Amino acid sequence: MADDKPIRCDCGYHVLATTEEQQVAEVRRHAWRAHRISFSTEDALAILLRRELEPDETEHARPSIDTRHRKESA
Repeated sequence: MADDKPIRCDCGYHVLATTEEQQVAEVRRHAWRAHRISFSTEDALAILLRRELEPDETEHARPSIDTRHRKESA
């Protein structure tokens, strides 16, 4: 599951880890230290899975190309 997609908490914290095991540990550690939320390994894995299923933020920032007024070449 580990990839280059960043893991960000709503509070602004960024998880800095490369392997899935490190990501899970860091998500759990941050949840407890910053928010006093006790995440199980399964909870942390669910967060990682949700992040993978969400569209990339850069896709929303990229302007779309409007082809409705494009002239056809003869």
